[in-house]
Amino acid sequence: MTPEGMPIDLEQLAQELPKIKERASAIAAEVVQSSFEGSSADERVVATVTGAGVLTAVRITELARRQVDNLTLGDLVVEAVRAAEAAARQEMRDRLAEVTIGGESLGKYVPDPRTG
Repeated sequence: MTPEGMPIDLEQLAQELPKIKERASAIAAEVVQSSFEGSSADERVVATVTGAGVLTAVRITELARRQVDNLTLGDLVVEAVRAAEAAARQEMRDRLAEVTIGGESLGKYVPDPRTG
């Protein structure tokens, strides 16, 4: 059943699946090739990840290098990386929301970055 309570036409769905798969794969490939940034709450650390979640850069401000102790700096790096990963997940979720199958958005199957 679709969200509207209508039965799903399996023949039509079977015909549409290759197009749906192709579109979802293209979206995923675009997002994976993109870069996403996230920062610590105080913006002293900025991390960059790919859409696949691969960490590609960490920038630490001069002020943070001079004034923040090792443990706190580590926490700021983790915070920035998690923010960047959340941005990548949100982009994937938003982009896949454009694709539906049987009346359901594929975006709902990507974890919500706000809840983990």
